[in-house]
Amino acid sequence: MGKADKITRKFMSHNDTFADAYNAAFFGGREIIKPSSLRPMSEKEIVAYAKRNGRSETEEKIRDVMKNAVFMTDGKVNYAIDLGIECQTNISRIMPVRIMGYNQGRYAMQIDDIAHAHKAADEKPTNSGEFFNGFYQGDKLTPVVTLVINFSSQKWDAPKSLFEMFSEDIPEELKPLIQDYKITVLSPYDQPEEYDKLPFRTSLKPLMYLLKKMDNLNELLEEVAKNPEIQILDRETAEVFNTLSGANIEINEKEGAVNMCKAFEELRRRGISEGEAIGENKFSQLINSLLPAGRVKDLERAANDSAYRNSLFAEFGIA
Repeated sequence: MGKADKITRKFMSHNDTFADAYNAAFFGGREIIKPSSLRPMSEKEIVAYAKRNGRSETEEKIRDVMKNAVFMTDGKVNYAIDLGIECQTNISRIMPVRIMGYNQGRYAMQIDDIAHAHKAADEKPTNSGEFFNGFYQGDKLTPVVTLVINFSSQKWDAPKSLFEMFSEDIPEELKPLIQDYKITVLSPYDQPEEYDKLPFRTSLKPLMYLLKKMDNLNELLEEVAKNPEIQILDRETAEVFNTLSGANIEINEKEGAVNMCKAFEELRRRGISEGEAIGENKFSQLINSLLPAGRVKDLERAANDSAYRNSLFAEFGIA
């Protein structure tokens, strides 16, 4: 597991950010899932699959984050749902199949737990079906939902449903035979342009905004300077952003917060300095190419004409 995977899993394991992600992705930011309603669950899952010889095999999978959410209905009835989050730092084109497998594994574990409970209580099955699978009439499953969070540096252009993974030339009359399976992906690149319109309540809000805007450092620096909410980040959020963006911001381990104005200004200065160094190196290569060829006039013109200079870079293959 890479650093980006570890740091995003830890970040999303907090109840507040976990609930915030679900509320933003499914409820437009309304606080339907409350942090206080969440309980940690084991991330281990047993996924069953069939081998060529017909025998069923199982494989242990590790989820990123799993929690159980308990809801009150009319203030009287508790209702539980198992919620998972998969943190993606790269674009996966098989995600619908992966999530379908994860959720199937969780349902299979529920059935197994129910069967063991019947056995422990010495409850007898009423027919052969109940005997073989241990799931009796009246037994119910807990719904399983999985949210995918795209933490990569790219816009999610991969399939979000099983149908999108099929060939496009499926005859219309056959489509009713095929069951679809859809996933929900939360991505910074699908969020509103305006900071105030982002549907988040926690540190996910500045993180998503910064990731969305990272490609334009000058614009980002202007926005941060105007917005007090993103000028100071807690250290954990800053570390997540640092890892995902590759910004290489210096973070003091002893300080609990990071001044993003200073951090981005330092990035901008570093970028200018590196750009100047690259420019000096390229011009040095151009000098070494023109002088041996006796092209002094071209060199003089290149020193004052950027368009001509770029044409000479292209002529000599200087990148």
